[in-house]
Amino acid sequence: MGNHTITPKATFTIKDVGGGLNGSNFIGPGLTATYKLRSGRLAASAAISDRTVVIPISQSKVPLCKGAPSDIAKFRDVVLTCDYKLPKKGPIPNGVTLNSKLNVGLQHATLGLTYDGMIKGKGVTLKGYYTNSNNKFAGESTVMLNLQNKLNATFSQDALQTGKWTFMQGRTTVEPSYNFTRKAPAISLTRKIRQDALKATYDVKSEGLALEWQHNLVKLNVATKIGRDSKFVSILKPTVGVTLEKAFSV
Repeated sequence: MGNHTITPKATFTIKDVGGGLNGSNFIGPGLTATYKLRSGRLAASAAISDRTVVIPISQSKVPLCKGAPSDIAKFRDVVLTCDYKLPKKGPIPNGVTLNSKLNVGLQHATLGLTYDGMIKGKGVTLKGYYTNSNNKFAGESTVMLNLQNKLNATFSQDALQTGKWTFMQGRTTVEPSYNFTRKAPAISLTRKIRQDALKATYDVKSEGLALEWQHNLVKLNVATKIGRDSKFVSILKPTVGVTLEKAFSV
């Protein structure tokens, strides 16, 4: 029969909190729902958001949002995925998965392969994919050097994009990284305390500081700019986001 789950997710974001609250402070959309199916070697999902169906004013006395009748057929934020784990046969090793993804509204399709296995005694994950949105290939590689150290890199067919080193020690995780496209270093620090997780991330180039607290299905984010070029008044106007997410078996 397989494993079926539905994951609703709600995100509430307010920008410039210290500057007073009005309609322009709230950022959306904030509601999504994802259905996932796992059966044997197959894993599939379908996701929608609160922008997927727009109710026109002419068809509702109290419309959810404004839009033309044709908006209903645009399939905004409808994303379908299908992954199939290939059986070991001939030159195909264990751990190879065929990946596919389709953004229905934008007609953006992605097709790729993932290898998750061992190379020379190291845990390795290699991903390569092609997307028709830019007609380019891209990929990602992750190498587990040992239980405490992990290296990750993302790249396109043109250049290396990002690099990250993850160091884990007990309940603390440190992740220095570098964005080669933006020429921007960053660092994040995560600390697990009982059932909670606290994370701080700082981007050196943008001087952006993000603080995150997660407890079970609740995640709170606070982001602001802090640095020698940042004005004190901007520090007092952070962007605050709250995310609620939980998976239900059906």
